[in-house]
Amino acid sequence: MLLKVAGLRVIARAALAGCLFATPVAAADADPAGYQFPSDGTQTSTRAMTAVPTFSSVSLYWRAEFGSAERTALVRYRQTGTAEWRQAHPLWFDDRNQSAVPDRNREYRGSIVLLEPGTEYEIEAFVSQVGEVARVTVETWSEEFPIAKTVTLPTRSATTLTITDSGTPAGYILYTAPTGGSSEIDVAGAEDYDVHVKGSYVIVRGLTLKGARKHGIYLEGDVHDVVIEDNDISGWGRVAADGQGVNMDSAIRGATKKAAAQKRFVIQRNRLHHPRSGANSWMEPRGKKNNRHPKGPQAISLFDTGGNHVIRHNEIFSEAGRYFNDGMGSYRNFSYAGFPGPDSDIYGNTISQVWDDAIESEGANQNVRIWGNYTDQVFTALGVSATAVGPLYIFRNVTDRGQYTQERDMNSGVFIKAQSKAVKGTFYGGGRVYVYHNTLYRRSRSEGVRIGITPSGKQLLNYVSRNNILDNTEGAIVDPKQDPTNSLDFDLYQGRVSAGARRYEENGTKAKPVYDPASPSGKYTLSDGSAGHDSCVPIPNFSDGYVGKAPDCGAQERGASPLEFGRP
Repeated sequence: MLLKVAGLRVIARAALAGCLFATPVAAADADPAGYQFPSDGTQTSTRAMTAVPTFSSVSLYWRAEFGSAERTALVRYRQTGTAEWRQAHPLWFDDRNQSAVPDRNREYRGSIVLLEPGTEYEIEAFVSQVGEVARVTVETWSEEFPIAKTVTLPTRSATTLTITDSGTPAGYILYTAPTGGSSEIDVAGAEDYDVHVKGSYVIVRGLTLKGARKHGIYLEGDVHDVVIEDNDISGWGRVAADGQGVNMDSAIRGATKKAAAQKRFVIQRNRLHHPRSGANSWMEPRGKKNNRHPKGPQAISLFDTGGNHVIRHNEIFSEAGRYFNDGMGSYRNFSYAGFPGPDSDIYGNTISQVWDDAIESEGANQNVRIWGNYTDQVFTALGVSATAVGPLYIFRNVTDRGQYTQERDMNSGVFIKAQSKAVKGTFYGGGRVYVYHNTLYRRSRSEGVRIGITPSGKQLLNYVSRNNILDNTEGAIVDPKQDPTNSLDFDLYQGRVSAGARRYEENGTKAKPVYDPASPSGKYTLSDGSAGHDSCVPIPNFSDGYVGKAPDCGAQERGASPLEFGRP
């Protein structure tokens, strides 16, 4: 999903910028000077800023000589060869010292989002209080992959396609169906995989894959730069003795061990649906210990990879009796690695029929961006326990119905599970998380999600929430400990905010959103005059191009192009 709006504008209102991030977050994120990059009086930093691109985003890392949590690092960018600079979101300064990730200590980190693919950008970061400036030029990924060789597959096959050859950056090897035709691999449970990828710089495109004993596509070892696109994968996975699915058998699965070399996977426009069997719900205990946590098949599983992945515009769905455990994720919630890995984007996907997390982005969450996804009939839309490094950006997602069991509790579930906690003596969490312009959509009193943002009984740390529609029946924000690193404000919400948390939502609005389903902008558009319409706060790079006197709350801006989810 890309929010395409004409008239992209630079927000430079000092008054709004000053209230955007309340104390104590203000020192790291506000722009009290009104976003000024002086043409003189600056000093080029002795320390380089590095940039890691994807199609639409750039991660930034800068260990500035004069960096500190008390000094704002402003960011601006422009397409090379153009004159106009645009304001980006300020960088976050991580002043922690974590021995497990020494390269990430005491540095500015952050992302620029919603960029154009295949485009070169000039970027500047500026520590305004001391005049230190760093510059970098970076090109976003092109959506056109060079093809050196095409392998045309037969119309039908009952054996695994094993890919051992590798292409190069200058020329990928494409495996695809005949021109104008189709190619189906159905191993009918006789082999572990439909496609076994052992080579890099490979594209797997336009195949119908069925019946894998374990995984539809398995990526082995240190493979990297693999594109998986426009495929239809179904019927995978083992069936356990209790008749339910084996945990984490997946439509697309990466290596389980020593996977740090697995980088730059592009998983796009696939239909991943109807595994052979399903996961148990939270009301169905399994195993000798009667564990109620769902276990079973997933659509996408990647384990402690090197990251820099893009997972976009996929459709993940199933039916009663064959629900997923997670839509996509991994198995280590609390770590400095996890899913999806650093510098990764997850956007434009539709995910439904999931007993646990639609997207389980858990572990480091180091410059991870999750936006424009639609979730329905899931227990947790976004599992982000924990964010050990950060920052994580969650923006313009739409969450529809929650689900706890098939028979009841359609009004259950949460939007964001946000735990930080210690595990075996190591504390995981506390990385910055930004939650902007999301919509928790409620069809009726009995069809929505119960909780908005919650630490699930642990700690909520370093969360910044702005411009969301949190239409919950119980808790919009649950934070009984009220940690001072959190800044939660300017949201349109229903349900309670943690008792006694008076400093939360001081500028928020407690009211029911009113939608205009007939709007050209789509069903998630607020009606003219609804609470939340033209009443939220501009956020650089995240509210750009808004229509009217101020941005709308929620994922959909009235007057903008409608949100688009799933395959184009």
